[in-house]
Amino acid sequence: MNKWILATSSIIGEGHILQNMPCQDKTYALKHEIYNFIKIKKKRTKFKVLKYSKKLYDNLNSFYGLSLADGAGSCKYSDIGAEFITRKILIYIKNNFDTLYRDELLQSTLTNYIETSLSKISNSKILFKELSSTLLFISIKSNKFILGHIGDGV
Repeated sequence: MNKWILATSSIIGEGHILQNMPCQDKTYALKHEIYNFIKIKKKRTKFKVLKYSKKLYDNLNSFYGLSLADGAGSCKYSDIGAEFITRKILIYIKNNFDTLYRDELLQSTLTNYIETSLSKISNSKILFKELSSTLLFISIKSNKFILGHIGDGV
């Protein structure tokens, strides 16, 4: 796998500005590159042995993830839910990538994780439904990827 470049951006819409509403679209990028150092003995000269080390990119264990949550405009706290879940989903996938990649019930596993995570931040003032958003994500590790779209967005 080559190194990946990740970029994210979100801009508040004019309607939200006019209505004094927060931007409900949130993005998050997670890059965890791993490098290994190896010591290499070069050659023996008349005076000493020349040694050096080389930094090698570990393409089997490096992780890249990008997520976007489009907060539901009808939900008062969708900006909070969107920001929360964009981070949580990538951290969860990064920590469990190999297991999730082989999971035949991946959609169910991820949906349950998202619902459980959001229910932990909902309370009597912020209802679970008010945290709603459409979530898109991609995560890449060792030439394998998990790509997802959860929600009602098109």
